[in-house]
Amino acid sequence: MPSFIVVGYYIENYGYRLTWSSIIAISIIAFVGFYLMTLNNKKGSTTATEEYS
Repeated sequence: MPSFIVVGYYIENYGYRLTWSSIIAISIIAFVGFYLMTLNNKKGSTTATEEYS
């Protein structure tokens, strides 16, 4: 489902304030997740591609 449909649904049902708050919260959660994955990768953990290369 395209994202503009989901955003339009949220705006129509919950208003702009909750919609933008949700978008910002989801973006922050994604940023934190990627940051933690980067830190985990820098610690020297091996992945399947590193083991066999």
